[in-house]
Amino acid sequence: MKPPSPDSPHRWAKERPGWVDWALLGLSDDTNLAHILNHRSEKRYHYEPTTPGGRERPDGKVLKWRITAPSSTHKPGELPFFCGDVTPRKWRVPLDVGGNARHENGAVGVSWVRVLSNATGQVHGQLDNILKQKVAVDSPWVLKTTGKEETAYLVVVEPHIDQERTFLQRKDRKTALYEIAVRLSGGRGPGAGVHDLEFGRLVLETNNA
Repeated sequence: MKPPSPDSPHRWAKERPGWVDWALLGLSDDTNLAHILNHRSEKRYHYEPTTPGGRERPDGKVLKWRITAPSSTHKPGELPFFCGDVTPRKWRVPLDVGGNARHENGAVGVSWVRVLSNATGQVHGQLDNILKQKVAVDSPWVLKTTGKEETAYLVVVEPHIDQERTFLQRKDRKTALYEIAVRLSGGRGPGAGVHDLEFGRLVLETNNA
């Protein structure tokens, strides 16, 4: 995928390489998701009006979706954006096509997403309202998935080690996406374990770990 030009108005255009943003599945109909989110925000955040998006596949099939994203006062990765498929989701994510959902290392889905924050109380309050699911500050949110695995987890924690503090300093922000864990099926697949990379952390974990 070609990254946006630095001169682009796209919210990702000026981001450093690495983990940038994260999304949840949005609504496919004309329901005003931004209004729903903002109505329960208690003025803790603001989402912009939903905008249409799409692309044409190499086979000529046109995909359409709807994006609902936080306002520019929230940096990418602080809060989720929502992407809802207007055309059938299987057109954009064709899991039923042989080989599309098979990976050499046995990856079958996301186990958790971990966000680092120097303002955990504030971010927890925002996410409690966005997800309509209140949890203790030291507890994760449980997220439903569309794959075979039933749940994934969202974790927001303060940085505890120098590596994590340095990550936020380089990002030049209080809150940022730091770690993504991918679930591997069966035994230990190639590369299973924790991988600390320049742009953040990747965890490859096994179902029987």
